[in-house]
Amino acid sequence: MLKNGRPCMARRKLLTPDERQALLGIPDDEESLIRHYTLSAQDRLQAEARRRPHNQLGYAVQLCTMRFPGRILAAGEIPPAAVVAYVAEQLGIDPGAFARQHAAKAALC
Repeated sequence: MLKNGRPCMARRKLLTPDERQALLGIPDDEESLIRHYTLSAQDRLQAEARRRPHNQLGYAVQLCTMRFPGRILAAGEIPPAAVVAYVAEQLGIDPGAFARQHAAKAALC
């Protein structure tokens, strides 16, 4: 197999879609939200240092997903609404700010 005129190895799928979801999926049940996505006072200060509410919320959601499941959101990936709502509530921000910002970025592309 060639890629850009150079030989490369075929990629193997090491995980099934179910295994990938179990390992890297973002949980949305209440127990997981409380356990993994409760912001500390320091987390809130860091988020509040961002200029606009949608930036604060986006920062906090990325921070939470970096901690668990240990990855950042992919470009265009939207986390479960329960996660956005739980984090937004802690910051006192309208959860719709996340979706509006995502829609605005998508319109630019």
